[in-house]
Amino acid sequence: MSTEKARRSPSALIRYLSERWPGAFDAKAPKPLKIGIRDDIRAVDDDLSDEELSRALRVYARTGTYLAHTARWCEAGRSRWQSLRGSI
Repeated sequence: MSTEKARRSPSALIRYLSERWPGAFDAKAPKPLKIGIRDDIRAVDDDLSDEELSRALRVYARTGTYLAHTARWCEAGRSRWQSLRGSI
């Protein structure tokens, strides 16, 4: 019998991140992830291996919901920037 951890599925990894950091990982209304979030998580969490954390972040950031919400955030930011630029 192996003492290695069983390989966790991507959905289990995302569920873990959502339970641990619900403000950052919300599957229903995702927000863009902070640049460097992997290092931040690694600094306070050693339950996930480097490979598991990388896989979880990769899968989360490639979901259709995440991409659609991120595109809306970017568009809203661009609209605000354009309105500010026009008032200067």
